[in-house]
Amino acid sequence: MKQQNKKIQKSSKKKKSTKKILIPAFLALILTFSGLALKCFNDMNSKNPKYFNYFKGVECGYNQAETQDDKQWELLLVNKSHPLSKDYKPNLITLNGGEQIDERIFYPLKEMFEDAKKNQIYLCINSAYRSFKQQQQTMQDYIDDYISQGMDKQSAEQKALEYVAVAGTSEHQTGLCLDISADGDWDIKQQAYDWLYSNSYKYGFILRYPQNKSAITGIEYEPWHYRYVGSYSNDIFESGLCLEEYLKIN
Repeated sequence: MKQQNKKIQKSSKKKKSTKKILIPAFLALILTFSGLALKCFNDMNSKNPKYFNYFKGVECGYNQAETQDDKQWELLLVNKSHPLSKDYKPNLITLNGGEQIDERIFYPLKEMFEDAKKNQIYLCINSAYRSFKQQQQTMQDYIDDYISQGMDKQSAEQKALEYVAVAGTSEHQTGLCLDISADGDWDIKQQAYDWLYSNSYKYGFILRYPQNKSAITGIEYEPWHYRYVGSYSNDIFESGLCLEEYLKIN
């Protein structure tokens, strides 16, 4: 019996010592996984567009004061009836993330994004300048997408033309416009669209393709497409006219 009791005591001591080793090891394992999970979460957030700064560290040498009398470029009209000249070459500046814009809209765009952020609206750029080839590819991507949905080629091409301009007739080739949205689901995007519509004119931008204007612009309503028109933005916004209408009247 004594020997049996000793064996039980030894076994009990071993279990206790094993517990003493396992518990700290288990806690260390939990802490390790917690740290990894936190790192992953932080990494995901650091890549989230709402925390992305397109302008930080980007140097723009454009001096607005030097060309303040030259305003013709602000009203440049580009559509199916007014294609860009083959010689047109915008002076581009590259933002963080790789998107490019005409350097003349750098500071107004930066100010608009910063003010939006102050209002907890985190804007992101989906598309800015496109070269002739990039515009061709954008058109083809739309056509391919509609074909994958079951449309024949002719129907897909017609449908794509409702939303994408033929290369040479796209504002994106000027560097004066951007497709702007927000990170997140539809509600967050709608908040961004609402803010842009109500405030963009303060920075020289207008909603280029408004509702009920597609018969004039040739493009369906796009709540994300904003065009820089500079000093004319307030007049255009208050008039409720699209750019084509405004130019015709003025």
